Amino acid sequence: MRTIRMSGLVTALAALISCVPSESVNPLSDPNGAKADARLEGLWVGQDPDGDTHFFHFIHKESGTADLVLVIPDGKDGAGVLHYDFFTTVLDGSSYMNLRAKSSPDPLNAPYTTAPAYIFAKYEIAKDGSLTIGYMDDELVKKAIDAESLDGITEGKVRITATTDKLAAFVRSADVSKLFVDMGTFRKLEMPVSAAPDPAR
Repeated sequence: MRTIRMSGLVTALAALISCVPSESVNPLSDPNGAKADARLEGLWVGQDPDGDTHFFHFIHKESGTADLVLVIPDGKDGAGVLHYDFFTTVLDGSSYMNLRAKSSPDPLNAPYTTAPAYIFAKYEIAKDGSLTIGYMDDELVKKAIDAESLDGITEGKVRITATTDKLAAFVRSADVSKLFVDMGTFRKLEMPVSAAPDPAR
């Protein structure tokens, strides 16, 4: 598999560089009660701390869940594309994404398969409309599992096995500014609106 050089949000969601993000058997909340965060809808662009540009397209569904399509330009190989199904969770006023990777052997003709495991990202939309996203620190999760303050497995890929309630309690009790690493701030692109035809013409 070709490795795409990227950090920023892509590190948070897919970690296609030096480490793999912690996966979880369970989400942070019940997906059946998911409500769409309309503020995310649309196309966002920004740069990570390394100066790499990322495009994030959030598309909501009637179910309250959404799709996230990431496009990562690469000056050498063109672009990398990642696809996720997700829903949002709010805990003590902080917003999170519960993400599962989507894939298809033939996107135009075959159905998508959604991965069973979740990965998490914290996000915040400021008063100026900017979007800040952070990823869950794999090392802190591993330490919490080793300390038996969070149920999980650390052999090989770090995997959280805690129930949804216990996982949410862990996040609530943690210093989220450390548990989730800030990976950049992004701006929504205003989509152009076609001008109405001039009736005088």
